[in-house]
Amino acid sequence: MRDPAARCLSLDFQVGSSNIRSFSGAVKVQEGRLNRLERLQKLRDAGVLDDPEFQSEKKRILAEGEQESPPRKWLKYAAFTAPILAGIAVTIWATEGAETPKMRSAPMQAVAKTNSAATVTAAAVPTRSEADRLAEAFEAATGHRSPFGQMEDGELVTTNPIRIIQLPFGPALLTKREIKDGCHACTGAIGIYYLREQGDRMAVTGRWPKAVEGWGWGAPPTNWHLTDAFTTYPAIYASGGFTGQGVTESSATVTELRPHGPITSDFIATGYTDEGSIVDNERPACSISGSISNIRKDRSFDVIITGSMRAIDHYQKRGGKFVGTSRIDWDLPCRS
Repeated sequence: MRDPAARCLSLDFQVGSSNIRSFSGAVKVQEGRLNRLERLQKLRDAGVLDDPEFQSEKKRILAEGEQESPPRKWLKYAAFTAPILAGIAVTIWATEGAETPKMRSAPMQAVAKTNSAATVTAAAVPTRSEADRLAEAFEAATGHRSPFGQMEDGELVTTNPIRIIQLPFGPALLTKREIKDGCHACTGAIGIYYLREQGDRMAVTGRWPKAVEGWGWGAPPTNWHLTDAFTTYPAIYASGGFTGQGVTESSATVTELRPHGPITSDFIATGYTDEGSIVDNERPACSISGSISNIRKDRSFDVIITGSMRAIDHYQKRGGKFVGTSRIDWDLPCRS
């Protein structure tokens, strides 16, 4: 007949071993959390996340670590269960003559199985963050999880993820493509990649790395937003301009994100000035500006022109995109 104290000690040892395994699993979770924080910092350093997005993701990850640490939990569990286990040991000792070896081992097996199940629950992997989802989409689209550069025609071209947007037919990744030290006529672009998401895996169903081009010097559009004012499907409205020989022209484009792919409008003239080309005040500057008005969704819109010239420039949707129909020469009044 075994001493009940020895039996209790054996039982405590098995419970303690299970908690050590639980602690080991929790350490792995903690290491995973540190790795996620490190990736989050790299995404902010690369300009993928702004500071508010970074702080929000960081707070969420740290909040997952505020659960009670495994060593303290083990001590509280042991303190709570010690009297219960001692009582079980005394009961087993008192009735040992009526039990078989299998019956005596059953309580210890039950406790070990219960504790093992709790360990699996504690070590469950949390759902992925938006930063991880963006990195996975970027990798599916480009083969890289973070911003990268590559040489194209002797020029360094960098590509960065912007964000994932939700379209009526599925998610899409937006990227920005920039040519370092690009020429006056070299254009960067916003890239668009249609995605199919299956669990934690991303697949690309369509790719247009130069979907929305910029206005020169290798830069992508910087002034843009999503809108549903012009088209049935969401569209990217981008505006910009360039200056050459003292003349500055500004314009915009509307790129509709249709299921079969993006469709971009003609350039929509929105401004013109030759102020920089005038020498010694030889004549007044010619300045014209235009504002979009009278939008008829999926059909047409007007550009109301004011300044050195007053007119209405009309755009109509033909062949799936908006094209100018008025053929107004914006710099005509500046030639006189």
